[in-house]
Amino acid sequence: MYEESNRRLYQDNWDSSKATNKRDGFSNFLERLSNQFFFFNLQNCYPFKAKAFNSKVTQERTSLGLFLRVTSEACQLSLQSKPFELRQKSQFFIFNFSGKCEIDLPGKAETAELTPDAFIFCDSNNSLTLRAFQKLDILLALVNEDYLLTHTTYWNSQLEEQVFTKKNPSHKLFASILNTTFKFLHTLPLEEHEMVIDGIFSFLRPVFNERRLLTQVQLTHPLEVLKQKADRVIERRFREKNLKLSDIAQELGVSVRYLSEAYKHAGTTASKALMQYRLQRANVMLREGHCQGMSVGEICSRTGFACLSHFSRVFKEEYGLTPTEARTEEVLV
Repeated sequence: MYEESNRRLYQDNWDSSKATNKRDGFSNFLERLSNQFFFFNLQNCYPFKAKAFNSKVTQERTSLGLFLRVTSEACQLSLQSKPFELRQKSQFFIFNFSGKCEIDLPGKAETAELTPDAFIFCDSNNSLTLRAFQKLDILLALVNEDYLLTHTTYWNSQLEEQVFTKKNPSHKLFASILNTTFKFLHTLPLEEHEMVIDGIFSFLRPVFNERRLLTQVQLTHPLEVLKQKADRVIERRFREKNLKLSDIAQELGVSVRYLSEAYKHAGTTASKALMQYRLQRANVMLREGHCQGMSVGEICSRTGFACLSHFSRVFKEEYGLTPTEARTEEVLV
């Protein structure tokens, strides 16, 4: 775990009755948010209706993402992450706790609507406009993409800008856990916060699995179906140091040649897919608070690499820094 000095937890409360008007309160609110990893288009940010603007911002900074619980009067916000301060590709995760929140998506004419317990993922490089005509109460998280992949075991660009609504038991469970976590997080010791938050997205696995099965049914090309099945094998067996293409083919009951064709059809190879997944998992483990007790060599071994020097070389080629450097380099700076 990181030391408390390397973590930040604070809560900003602003009593707008002390300001001369609601605009002063809203400006103060934007300033609080802008001190995070976002910048705002002030021309498209303004409050609605309220005679006085009240707001509350609670922040949790973990090794792999920034989590903001934002509660405020009705308003419109146009925001974007600060890409020059992001070490790796990240996603906005927006979860709506209550009321309705509209989101204008870049390049799309339609508006996404988040009802209570609904959530959405968006590319953090894009500018988003959030609009709440009643009280705004959301979780706005900036999360490392490798983290999403390894914690949910399933992530691809098809999930971006898709609204997930509370229609099935898996989603209801995730929503319940998220609501409970951020309601009682302040009662837990500070050193436990990161471990609790890091585990939240693992509860998206059954939610994403339902989407995965739906996607698989929609696939029409047999090579695409085969590749998706092979990717699932890689996710389960990547820790095996001697995992080969023939092992994957044998488990799926197909020939090595046919499996190679499936990856070739997707513009890659099974070896590259395996290497990519191992690197992504290692990247997350090197940064996770509850993996700080593991040595680089142990993480190397646990992610399926047989040789530490080879692991260090390919890791640096992928991320631009060595595994040792990654332990002290934050995704968000």
